[in-house]
Amino acid sequence: SARNDLDQALESEPENAALHATLGTLLLRKGETERALSRFTRALELGSRDATVYVHRAETLQSLGDPEGAIRDYGLAIEIEPTTVVAYSRRSSLLGDRGDLRGALRDLTFAIRLDRNDPVLLLDRARIRRLSGDRGGALEDLKRSIEIDSHRWLTWVSYAHLLRDLERHDESLRALEHAGQLAPAIERPRLEELARRWGGG
Repeated sequence: SARNDLDQALESEPENAALHATLGTLLLRKGETERALSRFTRALELGSRDATVYVHRAETLQSLGDPEGAIRDYGLAIEIEPTTVVAYSRRSSLLGDRGDLRGALRDLTFAIRLDRNDPVLLLDRARIRRLSGDRGGALEDLKRSIEIDSHRWLTWVSYAHLLRDLERHDESLRALEHAGQLAPAIERPRLEELARRWGGG
């Protein structure tokens, strides 16, 4: 197996940072987060300057409940490779979770400059803009996200909520109904109930 091959390779080359990083990635995929963390850390101790290693270690720290460590490592990944979209995106989520909306918005704006056609980045920035009180910016992002991919039901739900904030009630109901048509069957009763509440029925 790949795991055995890597273990054997590390026995003969214990100072090979790339091998430690590769084994860390394999362990992370298998859910062995503690062991993955030690491999990524060892790769970095051995001098790896690969932004991906920092991103993977940040993911591992995040899953182990260390958001501050994850934010630090995403930042180090960005320092090494300023075009690492995933690092901006994931760090923005952590910053948003701790209430740093300005930092989250900054990171998402950088990510969108690097990848203008990612509907999820636009959806995420719309959420942060809405929380920040920038409804116009949120509306612009959601419209663009839908233009790129009109089949994402969660985007339509966000669009419906924003239209309701803007007191565009008929449009918000239509958007919510559209979300219900796209949503998985398990989500439809919840959306139908929300539409009934909004419609006063």
